[in-house]
Amino acid sequence: MELSLTLSNQNQYPLAALLIRGSTVEQWLQQMQQMQLNLAMANVYALPGKKANSLWGCLVVPEQALLPAIAGRAEYCQLVHNHLFIAQYTSLYPILASDELHRLLGPQLHFLHAETGLVALEQPVQWQSLLLLPQESTTAVSVPAKGVYRPGKLRGMFIQVTSPEETLEQLSKQSFPQQSPELNSKPLAWWEKLVLWLLRLLRALLRLLFWLPGLIPIRIPVKTGHTGTSSRNNNNSGTSYKAAQGKLLSWMRKMEKQYEDLEERNKKQVDKLLDLFRTNPEKALEYAVPLDTSGVHRGGNNLAEIGFSKRWSGFSLFGSNRGAAGAGAYTLPEDHYQLLNNQYRQTAADLMQNGDYQKAAFVYMKLLGDYRAAATALEKGGLYAEAAAIYIKYLKQTEEAARCYEKGNMLQQALELYITIHKHDKAGELAMLLGRNEEARHHYGLLALEYKQKKQYMNAAGVYREKLQDDETAQALLLSGWEAGQSDALRCLNTYFSHIEADAALEQQAAALYKTATLVPQKQLYLKAMGHLYQHRQAAAGTAKQIGYEIIAAHIGRNREMAEELKLFNKFDQNLTKDIQLYKQSKR
Repeated sequence: MELSLTLSNQNQYPLAALLIRGSTVEQWLQQMQQMQLNLAMANVYALPGKKANSLWGCLVVPEQALLPAIAGRAEYCQLVHNHLFIAQYTSLYPILASDELHRLLGPQLHFLHAETGLVALEQPVQWQSLLLLPQESTTAVSVPAKGVYRPGKLRGMFIQVTSPEETLEQLSKQSFPQQSPELNSKPLAWWEKLVLWLLRLLRALLRLLFWLPGLIPIRIPVKTGHTGTSSRNNNNSGTSYKAAQGKLLSWMRKMEKQYEDLEERNKKQVDKLLDLFRTNPEKALEYAVPLDTSGVHRGGNNLAEIGFSKRWSGFSLFGSNRGAAGAGAYTLPEDHYQLLNNQYRQTAADLMQNGDYQKAAFVYMKLLGDYRAAATALEKGGLYAEAAAIYIKYLKQTEEAARCYEKGNMLQQALELYITIHKHDKAGELAMLLGRNEEARHHYGLLALEYKQKKQYMNAAGVYREKLQDDETAQALLLSGWEAGQSDALRCLNTYFSHIEADAALEQQAAALYKTATLVPQKQLYLKAMGHLYQHRQAAAGTAKQIGYEIIAAHIGRNREMAEELKLFNKFDQNLTKDIQLYKQSKR
């Protein structure tokens, strides 16, 4: 049987090989390299030329028929019944079945071409015998260090933020100049403090005994020797009484004067501090005493009295910046305590007005113990990381700290805090700003789930539509909200209709949902929805009006007020308004 090839407009068999023309192995390898063919992944068969001991080309048969998309100068070949390779766009004549071709050619592969005739593909090329591989070099290669990556496009900028603990530690290192002359003041000595304490105690006892703050005469009895000499005894008794009274009065006056002197000296320290605040607030802060927190207390009889010594070496908000006189508690009368409190707050307000927010925060936090005011001052001054640290460490208000981080464009820190308190809306928003879209979708999904669990279907649908771009789920949630009969059922239904763009689909859905509204309250709400649809979608106005009239007709016999609902579909009909009033007033 003679086999021949005819031209064809299309390939009749699958492409499974490549024909490379060339009389040398070097030409074959060059074309195979251009097509990026792996020698280990293909069988190559040499094709003989017309002359003896010559080569016409080769046939490359890749494993699993994985041919390159671009053949270059090579030609694709078809595989006929897994036995015979022929050129592309040719057909075999005569047409043979697979078993017929197998009986004719046997199990061996063959190649048929107009220029070479029928060639048996006996043995693939053994590249090990043809190629001489170069000897591998053992030269040590020095790998340079990684350079600085310069992106071609700037996608975002982030502020590197330290942890709250590190932020507090950095602020604790900020301080005033270490050398500062002490103010010329002589505080009470320890024994004077003891005397003042005893005098206070004694005055309190006297007030309790005599019910008066002043001195009440006390009659002191005097022993007499003989009853017979009454005149002399009376004189002696009067003299002794007057002497005792004079001594007691003198002692009480001395005690009162000593008490007043000591109290006055103690008050003068506060007066000096207040005067210094008015003239040099920054200097006065170095000597200021904290109120109520191991500092000045209201009233009482505490042994330790206020002295005028330097107590602060810096405006550190979080570290230990106490001076030599930083320890101890002090007692002041109520009026002086209030004077200090007012002066501290006025100083803080003045510092903020002058733009010195960190010093204002120092006053609020260290002197007044008002952590919230300190955080507010830092936030107004743009010190958002420091304000956030106060909210976290002292006020335990994570959401406020996250808000400060967000205002300071420290988005990563804000995101982490919002996640810890399950603020999924803010977490999704910040993740989107950071370019982490999948993470943002995750948080928005949690937000929608939270709304669904709370039966807030409008909010859940809004998240799916606006944040997740899932209109189908949003519409399903709106339907669930309508069917659940919650307080926002009518809003859910109106919103559901408003997002159906096709007019035909809108009319069809309006009619279908009307059939499911079986309860009277549902039908009354559906009537309002049809009125809304009638007024806002002209294409569906006819269907909405028809459904509305059906609902009114079904219930007006039992409820004359239903006649008012006709105005939903006849807004400008004045005659209808009169007819409705007449109908409601009639006895029918």
